[in-house]
Amino acid sequence: MACSVSSSNSFFRCYSETLRFAPRQQCVRLNPNPSSLLSFNSSPILAQILGSSSSSTRISRRNILVTAKMAASEGSINGTNRMLVFVPPHPLIKHWISVLRNDQTPCPIFRNAIAELGRLLMYEASRDWLPTVVGEIMSPLGAATVEFIDPREPIAVVPILRAGLALAEHASSVLPANKIYHIGISRDEETLLPTVYLNKLPDEFPKNSRVFLVDPVLATGEGVLSIFAM
Repeated sequence: MACSVSSSNSFFRCYSETLRFAPRQQCVRLNPNPSSLLSFNSSPILAQILGSSSSSTRISRRNILVTAKMAASEGSINGTNRMLVFVPPHPLIKHWISVLRNDQTPCPIFRNAIAELGRLLMYEASRDWLPTVVGEIMSPLGAATVEFIDPREPIAVVPILRAGLALAEHASSVLPANKIYHIGISRDEETLLPTVYLNKLPDEFPKNSRVFLVDPVLATGEGVLSIFAM
């Protein structure tokens, strides 16, 4: 260990040549990104995600703006395209991500971890975002004014096949009103460009629709951007 005194700020510092952490072993599994589950609104929020909105609408605490760095060629992605990414600081989310990243995790537990992670992410992503209606009910203590999730505006859940299916497994248990749409995308390993081989999306979502696009791993990001461009 060597110690020195900085002449500029009089700080006393010691440096150790011993490594604090052992080098990590290379993991054979893909590390799922907790922000891979993206939510967007077809009116203002989608425009914000694609970076095309000039509105000064305040972004909620869920949406921390970061520049998405893609592995594809620069010409294929507009430099103004950005993604709104938020990693929920929830201990259960950290737990299930740790289970997924462990290369000793058995396949059944791995699948269950993805499903549980999807449930938690949908819960967090839909906070302050679901449409509600006010109604009157009769409780044991008398009449009460309550709020319900509006069944007239189902949330669209779009898992990207096939990996997104496990992440969206518990969508119906989290979202009282939801509708599932499937889309299949494959990637050319040489050009990294996406190809849509299955599209069950409607020709156009109604204005102000709320959509969850579900994918456990983002590689180049081209697949997600191609869906936004549809």
